[in-house]
Amino acid sequence: MTDYILESWILGLCQAPVLVSIATDHVWEVLFWNQVKSLICCFLAVLLAGFMSFVYSDRLSRPIQEITIAAGEICAGKLETRIPEQAGEGEIEKPAHSLNLMAQRLTGV
Repeated sequence: MTDYILESWILGLCQAPVLVSIATDHVWEVLFWNQVKSLICCFLAVLLAGFMSFVYSDRLSRPIQEITIAAGEICAGKLETRIPEQAGEGEIEKPAHSLNLMAQRLTGV
């Protein structure tokens, strides 16, 4: 056991030094397990962030890959190639529509 004297506590209106006795081995055990829990939480947070970034990046890049593949097929002479309009949303949907329109005009349909 170790005794610690805290500077002072205000008890009501009077200020007095307080003597606190703490079992140091229990404190070290609590600190150790708190650090272990913190490390486990950090590790799980990093794993979750990595998984979510992988899933989200795949979801973002898939429509771009579809547009790139279709553009390559049109370049190779397969003018009947079309990209589904729902291949992307917003900024990705516009190039898909433009590529389909270009292919349609090249075939003369």
